[in-house]
Amino acid sequence: MSQIREVVKSPSFVEHALLLILTAVLTGLLVPLITTILADQKFREQRRFEADLARQAKIIDTQNELLSELEKIVYGYQLRALALSWYNTQNKNSAKYQESLKTYEDNAWVFFSDMHTRLGKARRLTSPKIYKELEKFYFALLELDSNLGKLVQKNATEEEWEAFSTLVKQSGSQTEYIMNLLAQDYGLSKNTNKSHQQ
Repeated sequence: MSQIREVVKSPSFVEHALLLILTAVLTGLLVPLITTILADQKFREQRRFEADLARQAKIIDTQNELLSELEKIVYGYQLRALALSWYNTQNKNSAKYQESLKTYEDNAWVFFSDMHTRLGKARRLTSPKIYKELEKFYFALLELDSNLGKLVQKNATEEEWEAFSTLVKQSGSQTEYIMNLLAQDYGLSKNTNKSHQQ
């Protein structure tokens, strides 16, 4: 028993005991504190990840919407332009030509305004390389409109209208090409992975 008292009274025992008590107290305080800090950090990372996912989903929705809008307005424009050629060559009908001309003229400015707006949107959503292609396509449509204006003003021949019709059809093929490029750029095409791997 006296040996136990001596051990208990020894400075090393007291040090060890105090160290043990201090460790227990610190463990009791630090472990929950560290656990709380780690949980909070993980929660913030999860929130950031979810916000990034939501932002990415919004971008994809916006890109998909832009693509649909571009297809609708460009194909609509091309069909109105083609109608003028059609009623001068394939289905000669002066009344229908005049009606188509009025429809075209009423909608051409709206088309170019809508197209210009979509270009601004596309600049923020499209890679620079593909955006340049889209911009070139837009300028080609402006040139097509200019050619159409000249044909209307000079009362063009059937051959000139047929040549214009060919230009519009080529523009339709170019539209399909541009829309596919945009879809691939936006990751909305089944060919996206192949194109990004090349």
